[in-house]
Amino acid sequence: MEAKECKVHDILTENKKFIIPSYQRPYSWTVDNAEQLIDDIYKSSQSEENEYFIGSMICINKGKNQYEVVDGQQRLTTLSIIVSELKKIIPIQGVKDDLQKRVLPIDVYSDETDEPRLIVRKKEYDLYKYYILQDSKDYKPEKPSDTELVFISNAETIRDYLLRLSVDELKLLAKYILQNVYIVFVQTDDFASSFRLFNVLNSRGLPLSNADLLKNALFESASTHNKKSEQIESAWSQIEDMVGVRRLDKFLTLHKLSEKKDRDRVLQKSFEAFIENLQQQFDGDAIAMSLMLVNSAKNYTKILENDFEHPSIRRKIASLSNLGVDEWIPPVMAFMNRMARTEDFNLDDFSQFITAFEKVYMHG
Repeated sequence: MEAKECKVHDILTENKKFIIPSYQRPYSWTVDNAEQLIDDIYKSSQSEENEYFIGSMICINKGKNQYEVVDGQQRLTTLSIIVSELKKIIPIQGVKDDLQKRVLPIDVYSDETDEPRLIVRKKEYDLYKYYILQDSKDYKPEKPSDTELVFISNAETIRDYLLRLSVDELKLLAKYILQNVYIVFVQTDDFASSFRLFNVLNSRGLPLSNADLLKNALFESASTHNKKSEQIESAWSQIEDMVGVRRLDKFLTLHKLSEKKDRDRVLQKSFEAFIENLQQQFDGDAIAMSLMLVNSAKNYTKILENDFEHPSIRRKIASLSNLGVDEWIPPVMAFMNRMARTEDFNLDDFSQFITAFEKVYMHG
């Protein structure tokens, strides 16, 4: 393992490329986080401080100057957005060109763009490359996902902040970011340690949620059992799309409650319960567990949206939903999940169950 202090100038440079791996959480910094960062750097640039430390970045050296970002994604992504917004606003071509190559190199002979210096997740790649970095409105989604909205909101917040500054202040800020903002750059060649580093060295970033930890554990288990991770990545992407990133922890808790009678243990040790399930029920098969969670997420979404064709079922679900609590959801999920796994029950059985359940739950 090697660690050294680096200027942003030496991080966002033409001989380096940074990749956000599949096991990483989505970009999650709030607009407050983004504004706090740009405000801190701006105030530092206006003071007599010669250095501003932004924290650490942990990467796995993949060779050929490509680095897999284990820790520091939130800061690096926000920095790239700041540099991109500065490039758009500063009206001096030489400065624009220098900032441009820091985030998205362009072939001066063909005007074609290369890959960005930072390769974000596949789901947000087009939004990041074309809308955030190039301001192409065609790539701004009409109904952005939770994560896409984070990118868009943070870019707008940073742009609004920068538009309040004079050209001289903007130039000084851009130069200060490249020359005076430092990152402790830690790199390792050990791929097997990446998951351990991700969990242990995240103390400077956002706290890891149960969803983050479970996703990480699934990728680690797949790696241990020599299974390809693409199916897990695809399954998790489906779950995020159906449930929404902000509701992932809620869904996982309700799913686990649908499988366990010990409510207190699930609420206190939800992540541990999933790991126990992975080892005991699925014998470490992360792909099988991921596919099971996809099916459960479909049923959870169906319940939330009351997407049932049977009129009687719709009425009962609507009645339960109007209570404003969610403790009734796990039993319904449990029945639906079992219907998907076995042929023991059919839609008529489910209708009878919902009728009886709603009667007992609502009226005792």
